[in-house]
Amino acid sequence: MFKGCLLSVIGLVLAGCCGPAPSSTGSTGTTSKAAPASRHPVMEVTSSQLFNDYHANEVSADAKYKGKTVAVTGTVTLISKDFMDNIVVHLSTPNQFMEVMAKVDDSQKTMAANLSKGQSLRLVCDVQGLVIGSPSLTDCTK
Repeated sequence: MFKGCLLSVIGLVLAGCCGPAPSSTGSTGTTSKAAPASRHPVMEVTSSQLFNDYHANEVSADAKYKGKTVAVTGTVTLISKDFMDNIVVHLSTPNQFMEVMAKVDDSQKTMAANLSKGQSLRLVCDVQGLVIGSPSLTDCTK
């Protein structure tokens, strides 16, 4: 009985850590996601400004950015993949040890493959907030 409860708790924790489940589109059981190109940013911001705002006051920065779509401009410092094989573009900030982490939408794989360190880049992304000291962005498109 204890083993079953423990497995249930672990399942709930893992489900919660990896984001919401995709939404269903009716009785077909298929899932859909809004086309990334149709999003319009609510504001323009540099990676440095986003970082500075979060480090000045996380509560205020969350109210301004979290859950919103922004156009962020910055200098590429690294192009990598995370533990789930998602493409992540790192953008420079005033702190050389902490960068803005922009998880790129799967549809942008070719764009990410053609990026270079030092390149200036503008991405349209959804702001997730501060994660381990760095602003985190998702569903980024060029």
